[in-house]
Amino acid sequence: LSSISTIGIEVTQALASNDDIRLAKAIDDAEKHRMVVHAARMRIVLAQRTGNPAPLELARPVLERLQDRQFLRRLEEVSAALQMKSGI
Repeated sequence: LSSISTIGIEVTQALASNDDIRLAKAIDDAEKHRMVVHAARMRIVLAQRTGNPAPLELARPVLERLQDRQFLRRLEEVSAALQMKSGI
């Protein structure tokens, strides 16, 4: 299998097994293999699943550079939900 296929399988298995540590590693691997857009978008999912906003700040500059309005909107929605949840 190619590294792209392997990363896709890792992401899928991590999501299916609710393994956020494995998901974070798969996202990092995707970024190392130049799947930067996919990694940025998956960081939004990771932040939502873990309640940790840190991945959003890693995703934001990539999505802004691409002018990816759809996923920037999703990032803002997740960010707002996390802020409400934490009482900030």
